[in-house]
Amino acid sequence: MSDQPIGSESTETPVVSENGQPRKVAPPGVTVSGPVTTLSGSHSDPEDGELSATLVDRELPAMSRKEVEEILNRLPKSDLRALDKQIDQLYEDVTALFSGKRREITVAFEILRKARIILLKDPEQYAEAEFYVRQVQARVHQVRQSIEEGSRYWPRLLIYQTGWLVVLSIIALITTVNGANFEGWIAYLLGVPSASESVGWAVLFISTLAWGGIGGATSAMWSLYYHISVQRDYEPIENLWYYTQPLIGMVLGGIVFLIMGAGFLVVDATPTVGVGSMGARLVPAVIAVIAGFRQTVVLDLIERIVGLIVPTQNNPGRDTPTEELTI
Repeated sequence: MSDQPIGSESTETPVVSENGQPRKVAPPGVTVSGPVTTLSGSHSDPEDGELSATLVDRELPAMSRKEVEEILNRLPKSDLRALDKQIDQLYEDVTALFSGKRREITVAFEILRKARIILLKDPEQYAEAEFYVRQVQARVHQVRQSIEEGSRYWPRLLIYQTGWLVVLSIIALITTVNGANFEGWIAYLLGVPSASESVGWAVLFISTLAWGGIGGATSAMWSLYYHISVQRDYEPIENLWYYTQPLIGMVLGGIVFLIMGAGFLVVDATPTVGVGSMGARLVPAVIAVIAGFRQTVVLDLIERIVGLIVPTQNNPGRDTPTEELTI
């Protein structure tokens, strides 16, 4: 037996809301909605994945009496009952899955409460109620997937990053702490005198590679913890990001070496007497670690260097004065 329609509005069929836009890689996750995805009530930059308290503040779209009647005439009771059952299930899912995230539980309950009030008082606003329900469903699905897939992948990712850290730490210690002996080995390998300037540059290059890789591996391990244990928005599709971070960190460490070697980056460091050699080696190591961990640092440096070399479009004929970037 078919359901009888309920009473009164709109020429449109129920519309399912969007689940959101793909999130930016690094750190991984998935947004639940577009511009309203922050737990706080403010409109600041959202955290990917989290439900938004601002959803509750959304105003229902205004409708004419004719639109209300058309929607209610076309809306089956089964759709209302099905959505009401989904709200009941989501209350249970949020309680079970969002343990330890009391603020987000509160936000999810507020969204579900508003959806139920719409069904009871303004059934013609069915599309809005469905929008709220889909927001919570998307976040519940994300958390469930993060728990299931995270427990499957995090051990191998952690072992992978730990292996890189061990190997790179050994290389970094050898080139930084025991640089003199390493220089002798490099000189023998290259077939040049140990006092050659090229040997020192080779050791510094290897050192910045290693320290940059350490920064990249550390960034990946921190991101893995953050998105599995804190945000709970881990997605296995972004495993490639985790696997490539040590390599990208090494590349960025090498870029730091080139920038410093070319004289675009002048480091103002005055080590104390007696440890000058160690201090001189630690400064590029620190910069390389920062570059591997915060990759935008190197990208910003490159952009500034391009700005020094390439004339701006506003003054194509004007010579750009050369200057040094200092830290």
